[in-house]
Amino acid sequence: MQIDRFTSQNPDYSSMEIRWFFPENIPELKHFVQRNFNVKPEPEIRTDTYYPIIDRKDLGFKIREGSQEIKKRRKPGVPFSFQRHLAGYLEYWDKWILNSPLPDLHGTVPCPIRKKRWVLKFNSQSEEDYTAFPYEEKLAQGIQVEYAELKKGRDTSYTFCLEVFGDTTPSHLEKITDILPVKGYLHLENSYAYPAWILRQYRI
Repeated sequence: MQIDRFTSQNPDYSSMEIRWFFPENIPELKHFVQRNFNVKPEPEIRTDTYYPIIDRKDLGFKIREGSQEIKKRRKPGVPFSFQRHLAGYLEYWDKWILNSPLPDLHGTVPCPIRKKRWVLKFNSQSEEDYTAFPYEEKLAQGIQVEYAELKKGRDTSYTFCLEVFGDTTPSHLEKITDILPVKGYLHLENSYAYPAWILRQYRI
């Protein structure tokens, strides 16, 4: 596949991510991002167009506000358990932002997803302080917490994500999960990344 030519280069960005998807709104998780901290984020609204690649849950391609992005998972996710048997798959992802022409995706059908996202960042340098920063804040390291509403045509889904970036230790991730709402929504069976979710949604 021609796309492998791009992913053989050094990535522009790398991160660890735990993501969950839900068929219904989860108010406790939404309010966790919206209301609990010193920053009250305004929702970011945008449409990302995905190009699902058959049988490749480890590889995603999308156009985001005119920018072409490839994300590739380094290896299958590792279960990360926390709080009363809650868990998600911790996955390592690399991202490339393309300046060259669109790679050959062999007739893949574009899948537009309209997103309404509430996002905060937490500086991982602190072991005690949960002071939040706006999504736009440029931090060298930290944990990004996101809750989003996803619309695909007339269908609506929701996602919650913890994205670890920079030189952030597992202890910081554990501290964030310690203060998440204790609800039975965060389980391995609904923990996966966008490429897997897109394949499920479009039954590819």
